[in-house]
Amino acid sequence: MCLWLLTGTQTFTTLVDNYVTSAYTGIPVISLRLSLYPRDDHDRASATTAWNQDQADSIVALTSSPSMVTIHSNHTLSATVTLPHDVMGAYLDLYAIPQINDEFWWASTPAFRELEVSIDGKPAGVAWPFPFVYTGGVNPYLWRPISAINTLNMPAYRLDLTPFAGLLGGQHTITINVLNNQDYWLLSGSLFLQEDHGQPTSGAVTRDTLAFPTSAQTTTTPLISDTSTAGNSQADVTATQQYEVEGKIQTSHGTFTATVKSALHFSNDQLYTNPDNWEVAHGFQEVITDESLLDPSARPSTRHSDETYTIDTGGGFIQSSTSQNAFLLPSNLSQTLNIIHNASSPGEPDYQSTLNLNLESFANLQAGDSSANVPTVTLGSTTASGTFETNGGLSYHLILASRAGVVTEDSLQANFKTS
Repeated sequence: MCLWLLTGTQTFTTLVDNYVTSAYTGIPVISLRLSLYPRDDHDRASATTAWNQDQADSIVALTSSPSMVTIHSNHTLSATVTLPHDVMGAYLDLYAIPQINDEFWWASTPAFRELEVSIDGKPAGVAWPFPFVYTGGVNPYLWRPISAINTLNMPAYRLDLTPFAGLLGGQHTITINVLNNQDYWLLSGSLFLQEDHGQPTSGAVTRDTLAFPTSAQTTTTPLISDTSTAGNSQADVTATQQYEVEGKIQTSHGTFTATVKSALHFSNDQLYTNPDNWEVAHGFQEVITDESLLDPSARPSTRHSDETYTIDTGGGFIQSSTSQNAFLLPSNLSQTLNIIHNASSPGEPDYQSTLNLNLESFANLQAGDSSANVPTVTLGSTTASGTFETNGGLSYHLILASRAGVVTEDSLQANFKTS
């Protein structure tokens, strides 16, 4: 939706928000390279843009600064925006990054988070976040040099707000809340608008079953406990959400009907043991979304997505009985992310794509008796794979492996020509 930005002279700004000290973090040195892939005549004839939304005519940021907004517990991001009166399509790209106490929200209690988007106080869209693991997360030796899934490329959560398009002219308030925020999240976002070339639009939301917050069920079970093992427990969380939003948009071309349906499922299980501070956690989430746009001739354009992730981790913090500066930090973590996209539009070939990412990582860190806690024993071993395929013949398959900070496998097979 941003290809029109890549014409003429443009200024790009890169901002890296981070807590920087001489003790914990370095100062990043960044270089950028922009690669453009113009289509040849064969590609133009065979490629489809069915999944990609039409080019945006305008972009409206929710914040006035490139910096993300810090949202503490019991606070929301509230943005008042002025929108054109000819909106016929609207999408929100929402960036949401957990920090500090909520960095490991998927391993805390409760372990359920929800990004709730409202327009003028009415529920408009929802996203359930992905469990990002940063390059120091759980155990820093898990990620040297292969990082976790999406860590260095955190995508926006794309929400289709087109059912509200007929109401969006003028001034409106967009509110974003993070359910169970334990302090804090960084939020930012932009509205991508498709316009009717200056012709005023109107309309109404004819159905909206989305309600906040989603109810999550939490069960905590005490486990074997005596004077030496007090504190053992298991925590299980489940949540489900199903909703439908439908709206009519009156345009110069006629009346469009936009519908968004979604079914979301979440589960998280954690086991804690004391006094050795062991934790085992498993998380699962699936989000199925169906979008449709019925044009004035009753011809439907449809998009279907099915996104599933899993995360599993286990580890402990074992303190030396003879020195407070000596400890052992064994850890393992695995992640999967699977995304299926299907789309169809009048006059366009059907589009299908699948993305499968997998990662397994093990690490051990032992700090000695020195006051500086300098690691005396370290080991990290990671394997990762990624596969992307489309029904047009595009394919990409990558296998990576590393051990003790050295890449031991880097295998790529790809086909970038469409059939």
